[in-house]
Amino acid sequence: MIFFDEPRLVVIVRVLSSQFVISCFSVIPESLLARALKFKIRALVNLGAQLAGGALTLALAFSGYGVWSLVAGAIFSTTINMVGVNFAAPYLHWPHFSFLGAGTLISFGGKVTAGRVLWFFLFSGRHVCCWQTTRQRGARFLLSCNAPCLPAGAKGIGHP
Repeated sequence: MIFFDEPRLVVIVRVLSSQFVISCFSVIPESLLARALKFKIRALVNLGAQLAGGALTLALAFSGYGVWSLVAGAIFSTTINMVGVNFAAPYLHWPHFSFLGAGTLISFGGKVTAGRVLWFFLFSGRHVCCWQTTRQRGARFLLSCNAPCLPAGAKGIGHP
């Protein structure tokens, strides 16, 4: 896999993807802080993490590490944010996996998906209908593709 025809980016993207693993440990503490309306603590932790990451990026850039200074700064910022929110709202529980409540979520997701599929076919079907009309009758119907399709003999679409 080559990004932008530059094979050197592959290693950089792989190293940067470690941020996903690091940040997953901050999701629950950040949610606990948001639920408790402690936005000031979240903002201060985030500000401190960004300042620390920026300082590390600048220090490494001036030391000649090039693009790796940006990578290290981003990972360091994510790590500092994770540590900060875990100190502010610790959540020290082992994960518990259960599918007890999944039935209602799957049911809701199925209904939303069915609604979206129906919505797609209702509102893209008229484009198909008008496209067929355009193909049969000529270019004079091209401007009516966003209007609801009327029967072929209807007046006002583009017929004289």
